Amino acid sequence: MRPAFLAHLADDGTILFLDAHGRDEFLRAIAKIPADARTFGTAEVLVESAAHDLGWAWGPYRFAATVDGKPFASQGKFVTVWKRTPGGAWRIALDHGAQDPEPAPAAPAAPSKS
Repeated sequence: MRPAFLAHLADDGTILFLDAHGRDEFLRAIAKIPADARTFGTAEVLVESAAHDLGWAWGPYRFAATVDGKPFASQGKFVTVWKRTPGGAWRIALDHGAQDPEPAPAAPAAPSKS
């Protein structure tokens, strides 16, 4: 996840869920993420601006890692904003993921009348 993501991050990119702006802050922030962390996402919507200099995508993601020796998994939605560099390459300008809330516990069964 780290090398591939970093290769696409703009030098001045912002990763909101890590509270990191720019490559140096991003490198410090990802050092805290478990080494086995994996993120799987599927862009459901891809849009490019009329000027062809910005694009954005959003859709669902799944995250899995080992935390404190135990498997951890979550899912949610992401949005990524891409910008075209002067050389024509696309780089991530902004990325954010929002974890889905845990399902509410089931309501207790109503007492039965005897």
